[in-house]
Amino acid sequence: MRETAVGAESDAAKVDGGRAPGKAIDAAPADGATPAGTAKTRAVKAPKANPAEVNPVAEKGGATPLFNTPDGAPDDLKLISGVGPVLEGRLNATGITKWSQVAKLSSEDIAKVEDSLNFKGRVARDNWLQQADVLARGGIEEYRKVFGKDPR
Repeated sequence: MRETAVGAESDAAKVDGGRAPGKAIDAAPADGATPAGTAKTRAVKAPKANPAEVNPVAEKGGATPLFNTPDGAPDDLKLISGVGPVLEGRLNATGITKWSQVAKLSSEDIAKVEDSLNFKGRVARDNWLQQADVLARGGIEEYRKVFGKDPR
């Protein structure tokens, strides 16, 4: 062993058994008894969450969507910058399935959406209203004309 050895290379473990000097040694209790000064604790299992209470779709945990879903096939909301597959599913669950719906959101509606999905400022920051308006007017071709690039 090197004289300048430290840490795992040193022979300190041989001197004090690997314990810090002055540290009290806990003796193992006999017969499964609890050592003095400690109390037995039980693990508490949390109950399963009620889906109706953790549903971000409705206002503060309700089961109804925030908006009325229009008839027809849903639009691909992922073409709006900032909307991915998960967020698209959450928007669909709130009742928003069309670009025209996103384009017509009022400031109160935006506040409801951002509050229920926990995305404060996301609609304005990613410019959803203008993108959705352009997509609703003419689809991908109109988007290319206005923004000079493909959506997403």
